[in-house]
Amino acid sequence: MSASVTAAAGPHPRWKQLIQQSINAHIKDEKSVLYHALATFSPAGVSSSGTAGPNTAVPHVRYVVHRGFLNENRSSDTPTGTAPAQPGFTTGTSLLTTSDVRAPKVAQLAQSGGWAELAWWHDSAQLQFRILGQLHVLPRPGHELEAHFPRERLAPARLAGERSGAESFDWEAERLRVWGKMSPGLLASFARPVPGSEHPNAAKLGDTQGGPGEDDKPAKDELQSPWPQELPQPNKKDGGEADLSEEQKKLLEISKSNFALLVLEPHQVDVVDLARDKRSLFERVTPASSANGGGDEEWKETRLVP
Repeated sequence: MSASVTAAAGPHPRWKQLIQQSINAHIKDEKSVLYHALATFSPAGVSSSGTAGPNTAVPHVRYVVHRGFLNENRSSDTPTGTAPAQPGFTTGTSLLTTSDVRAPKVAQLAQSGGWAELAWWHDSAQLQFRILGQLHVLPRPGHELEAHFPRERLAPARLAGERSGAESFDWEAERLRVWGKMSPGLLASFARPVPGSEHPNAAKLGDTQGGPGEDDKPAKDELQSPWPQELPQPNKKDGGEADLSEEQKKLLEISKSNFALLVLEPHQVDVVDLARDKRSLFERVTPASSANGGGDEEWKETRLVP
C-alpha cells in the first residue's frame, strides 16, 4: 500500500470535494443522496435510556439528513456549489445533522464520549463513504450540554486576510440558520413529546387503529396525533412573526428550544469507488483549521483493497 500526506487547499480535503461533487451532480434526481445512516452506541451496562443494560456495548443506528458542512450555504455561483454562510469564515470539514436534544442518541453520545460513525451510499456516483469521528451536540444557549461543546476548536477558520481579533464565529446563528431551513413538518416535530417515549394514547390506539404500515389511509386525528403536524417557517412568512398566531409563536419557541445541531468532527474517512474499483482511507493528520492556526488541514490518504 502507498500513502501520501496531502494538504488540501484550505478546508477542502479530497474526500470532502468528492461528497460535494456527488451531491451537486445528483441532488436534483436523487434526493436520497442527502440521507445517511448514523451509528452511536451505549456502553456496556447502560441502556439507551440510561438505565442498566447488557454487559456489552450496544449499537444504535438511524437514518439522518445531511445538512451540509459547517458554515455552508448552497450557491450556484461557486465551483463547489457552496459558499460560507457567515462571511469572513471558511466552510469547515465538520458535517452537520440535527436532533431533538431530548432524543436517546443525545444521551448515548454523552455516555460514549461522542464517538459515532456514518455510512453514506451515493447510488448514482457509486461511492460509499464511512466517516468516523466525534459527534458534538450544540443545544440552545443555557442548556446543560452547552458547556461541553468545543466551540473554539470546531469553529471554521477565518478567510485569508481577515483580522484574527475580529468577531468570533457565531454558533447560535449557525444553529438557528439550520433550524430555520426545516420543513413545516420537521419544525412541528420538535414541539412533540420526547421522541421514543410512550405514546400518550397508547392504551386506546391498540383498540381503534393499527400500528405502522397497517392502515391503508393513515389517520392523523387527535387520538393518533395529538400534536401539531406543521408549523410555519418564520423566515418565509410575508410579515415574519407578525403573521403568526400566539399559539404558533409558542410552539415555534418550543421547537427552537428542543432543536440541537449535531456536529460530526471527522477523524477517518473510508471511501469506496465501486465504479472504478478503488478504495482509500483518509486520516486526519492535523487538527481542524481553526485549531491549527487557520492553516490548511492535512489528511493522509492510504490506498486500500476495495
